[in-house]
Amino acid sequence: MRPFRLRGLWYLPGEEERPVAGVLGFNPGSGLRLSLTGTLADPEAMLATSAEPTILGVVERASPGGRFVTLSNSLRTKQTVAIPGFATEEFHASAALFSNRHLINRSFVGGRVRFDCLDDWARCGRGMPRAIGEPAVFTFQHQGSRAAMLSDANVVLEYRIEQRHTRNVFVAKEVAAFDMKTSVPISAQTLLGTYVRPLHEMIAFCVDRAVDIRDFYLTTSESDAPDASSASDALFVFSSSMAPRERRMPGHPDLLFSVDDLGERFEGFIQEWFSFRNTQRAFCGSFFGLSSGSPRFLEMRFAWLARCVRLLATTDRPTRSGDEIRRSFEDSVDWLLNEVSELHDVLFGVSSGQFADALVEAHLAIDRGEAFDNVRVAWLAESLKWILKGFILLRLPGLEPRAAELLLKNPQAAYAKDQVTTQIAGH
Repeated sequence: MRPFRLRGLWYLPGEEERPVAGVLGFNPGSGLRLSLTGTLADPEAMLATSAEPTILGVVERASPGGRFVTLSNSLRTKQTVAIPGFATEEFHASAALFSNRHLINRSFVGGRVRFDCLDDWARCGRGMPRAIGEPAVFTFQHQGSRAAMLSDANVVLEYRIEQRHTRNVFVAKEVAAFDMKTSVPISAQTLLGTYVRPLHEMIAFCVDRAVDIRDFYLTTSESDAPDASSASDALFVFSSSMAPRERRMPGHPDLLFSVDDLGERFEGFIQEWFSFRNTQRAFCGSFFGLSSGSPRFLEMRFAWLARCVRLLATTDRPTRSGDEIRRSFEDSVDWLLNEVSELHDVLFGVSSGQFADALVEAHLAIDRGEAFDNVRVAWLAESLKWILKGFILLRLPGLEPRAAELLLKNPQAAYAKDQVTTQIAGH
């Protein structure tokens, strides 16, 4: 989400007559921060507690969701006590809801979310769009959708392509978004964790790079709407983000695979993705947390990917002694390479035994705190990442026969393959 700074008046629920001026700021690095010129509570009460669950505000200019802001799970991070007019407060909030009214403890029946790269990934329409208007000023339009039914919600990928032509101007616009509709009203945080996060990780997996959320709108239930006759939308901004401060925006040819590669198996792919994520929560949390981390942290990335292997292979608690770590990791690597044996041979062209020996050697050296070879750890981390991606692809319907082709389609795969062959030959 894009950074912003909004001035406004802020107050606690039930204290609308005691507003305090302040600025709400957001950026992906520091999250949501509210800086107040004044205090929301009496000095004595302010010193007694550092948390205010909900803060309400009205900002000076309308955001895409509205001027009324509801901050949730607000934690006071800074305070100064002084004479009236000179005291200040700062809060960090976990989420903000922008709407045409304040939303306190509301439930939602769905939402719409857009990601970076989603327009390219969902470029489903091929062929000539429908022409509308006069020859000198006309618009080509193409639109469609792909739907997937989950146990308690529907997920729909909607896409639209518009090309507007005039005598001297050509404008092309592509829009793709995931729409979610739940069977029962749920909280914003539940909607985020249960549906948006898995879709977020799925797009990051498909394009093989960090992905940011462009915008996320929540749909209130009809009974919550202002006129009780139609649903209303709220823009949801949350503090945590998968995207690093510097990210590379991909072009379409760089995508690992797109929705076109799924064909008619879109629904099965979505269903199996959610199922895999639910059954492998610890693995997914580790894998997506550091899979696109900075190359400067090679040792950490490799060690974390090694942990991912062990999380997949066993549910036992990690062991601590050197011999137990060796046996546990060796068994986990053997199990993983056996699971992806055909993929491994196609991707790297070296024996599983050679690759396993190199992984165990580096893992134990890092675990003992010994000096390591940056180049060797770099190619091991990159190679192990592709092995784990192959493991996931082999468990998603419609992609298992094409797993090797889809992995090799990405330019990074060629690098990994060359480095594996070179490094193993040189050791």
